Amino acid sequence: MVVSWNLFYNKDKLRIKEFLMKEWHEGYFTELEYVDGYLAEMSPLLLQLNLTLAGVKINHADSILPIKNLSYLELGFGKGSSFNIHAAGNDGDFMGIDFNPNHVKNAIEFAQASGAKARIFDDSFEELYERLHSENTFFDIIVLHGVWSWVSIQNQEVILKIIRKFLKVGGIVYISYNTFPGWAKKHPIRELLMGYFQNTSGSAEQRITQSIAFVEEFLNKQTSFTKAFPDYPQFLAELKQHNVAYIAHEYLNQDWNCCYFTEMVKKLESNKCSFAASGKILDHIDMDIDSLELTSLKQIQDDIFKEQIKDYCINRQFRLDIFMRGKQTLGIQEGIAKISNTFFTLIKLPKTFKGTSQEGTNIFYRFILVILDFLTTDSYRPKSGFEIMEHCKLPFREFLASLCVIIHQGLVMPAQKPNQQLQQQTKKFNTHLFERQMHEKSSIYAASPITGGGIVVSEVEQLFIQGQKLFSDTHQIITFVLEILTSQNRLLANGNEQIDYAKSFQILQDAFKEFIEERLTLLQALEIC
Repeated sequence: MVVSWNLFYNKDKLRIKEFLMKEWHEGYFTELEYVDGYLAEMSPLLLQLNLTLAGVKINHADSILPIKNLSYLELGFGKGSSFNIHAAGNDGDFMGIDFNPNHVKNAIEFAQASGAKARIFDDSFEELYERLHSENTFFDIIVLHGVWSWVSIQNQEVILKIIRKFLKVGGIVYISYNTFPGWAKKHPIRELLMGYFQNTSGSAEQRITQSIAFVEEFLNKQTSFTKAFPDYPQFLAELKQHNVAYIAHEYLNQDWNCCYFTEMVKKLESNKCSFAASGKILDHIDMDIDSLELTSLKQIQDDIFKEQIKDYCINRQFRLDIFMRGKQTLGIQEGIAKISNTFFTLIKLPKTFKGTSQEGTNIFYRFILVILDFLTTDSYRPKSGFEIMEHCKLPFREFLASLCVIIHQGLVMPAQKPNQQLQQQTKKFNTHLFERQMHEKSSIYAASPITGGGIVVSEVEQLFIQGQKLFSDTHQIITFVLEILTSQNRLLANGNEQIDYAKSFQILQDAFKEFIEERLTLLQALEIC
């Protein structure tokens, strides 16, 4: 999206593209559990940062601050990692639904452990509407990720009814969905996959495997269809990279709807919500369609149509969008002040930053390295935008472009100053997560009160943290971790070959050394442990 205060685009703009190359389940696939995941784009602070970057007024403060007395609703939270992390790390009242009782049970367990103000139900959308109507409950933020395209048209209408009735004036809606034109060529192949799946037998895993094999066999034949769509080998390669649980929930729901961006805008506008920003932070600096020099486009002023054109330019197949009820424009100077006064923190080590083959001569790459290096100082203390620009000697535009890239890569997030309640809630959440990891393979997403969001902490790192609580000797800690992995048949492996005990011990010993020397201080700064 083009920022309304036009910070990025001119003839000398940075070359970022060069740098970045009808049962209860109502037709939703429930034979396999949904894959666990965390989505930072739904975190309150990042939502507000995205809106500010898009030139949308979010409050009258001089920085991007957490919403006071936040009321937050997530529709279809899956296993609940994002929901529970946001509830634990942010001040407010959270409500979430998912009609899969297994998901709900898991989510309730973590909500009770953290003690956050979270209410969780296995309601359908219609049941939720009735519940909210009876309670007269309203929300500042309503989010739904991986839901819209995979539910029936009837359920989509109920979702819109919930938004229209229960979103506050000034409230935010985050919604993700499959979109055209990116799915235009793949859509027929999805129908082929679904058709075979519905007409074969066996377990869910067997049927999915058989369906993929059939589609691959069919597409390898020379038919008029395959000649018309020569890109199908790439689609097959992408499909086979995913596990069966992902394929099931992505492709094999009874309802599977794509739409154009402009269609989504019309649906939300009819419910008093205007398109405000892309939820994908890189979109703020990605492509300026003015660079296409389309003479016939100069007479068109409509920003929605121009946003649709971008989808054609990159053949986009999935959108993350933010809508707002009562959108107001943010002044340029006010926007600069907000971002300058907002604090930012590292959430990954700088060495994980991904550059390009031209990184050595790309000044943009050097800007990022300087910012990342500065964010490591003072034991990873969060720094304001103003501090970063002053220390790194960066103009605002270059700082903002660099910031978008490192947030996109998951290295940096906006930060808040947490109160004691948030510190206690996230500590309880993480304690429960790490203890659970000792007994079974669990989530890899911990909660940080500094970001109000999720931080990746690997299974082994979680066990290291637990081991440190019990032992002071490194040998004992490694033995403790290895015994847990062995008892749960989670031994380290190299390809298809299981590594023996001695080799596993050495690998863990090296990993623990790296954890102590590099990762631990960062996790402590984020108040993960």
